[in-house]
Amino acid sequence: MSLPGRRATLEDDDVTLAGLADRDLLAEGQIGPGIELARRPNASLLKAVADEGGTPGGLVVLDDRDCMVEIARFFLHFTCNESCGKCTFCRIGTKRMLEILDRLCAGEGRTEDLANLAELADRVSRTSLCGLGQTAPNPVLTSLRYFREEFEAHVRERRCAAGRCASLTDYRINTACIGCTLCAQVCPVGAIDYRPHERHAIDLDRCTRCNMCFEVCEDAAVEVVSAGRLCATSPRPAEKAG
Repeated sequence: MSLPGRRATLEDDDVTLAGLADRDLLAEGQIGPGIELARRPNASLLKAVADEGGTPGGLVVLDDRDCMVEIARFFLHFTCNESCGKCTFCRIGTKRMLEILDRLCAGEGRTEDLANLAELADRVSRTSLCGLGQTAPNPVLTSLRYFREEFEAHVRERRCAAGRCASLTDYRINTACIGCTLCAQVCPVGAIDYRPHERHAIDLDRCTRCNMCFEVCEDAAVEVVSAGRLCATSPRPAEKAG
């Protein structure tokens, strides 16, 4: 697993992170808390975060194409693997939390999952002996606090607003396709037939939701949808550069 997002440093007073619909800031490190952030952060804001007890080094900035449920799962996966197993709630509680997040990302969430997730996070934090167990729930708790609507959408609508959870998303090609064949060339499972100068189509039964077609398309022709709603359209080169 690799953490999405863009890294920002605190070295340049003039640095800005324009071009992203930035919505969250994470302290560098696997168990740093999520911090609510303005849409266009700059160095002054980042330094203010550091002064408040954040990291003086690097920060990870996430945009609206990053699923906060998946981000919480990423961090919890790490702490589960790192737990020594001495404390029961750290050993078992983090695994139960990870199981809940796995269900949410798979579109199998239950009504009681969010309440159970919050309760387990509180128990793990209060009953663990070491710093890892005490801070392991932080990304989950802050994600629930600031982005609860995303968790609720995973449960109630089986929808991932960011279009990142593979079990909850589909890919399609719209009428802007010019048949350049780039998407067909990069598809690792042959889910897109090679048809030069014709509108392409994606075989959803074969598609693995790897996102490669989205990344290479230069004509805003690849769309990501979840529960029938459009999540994102592949950007044109000028948009990527911006």
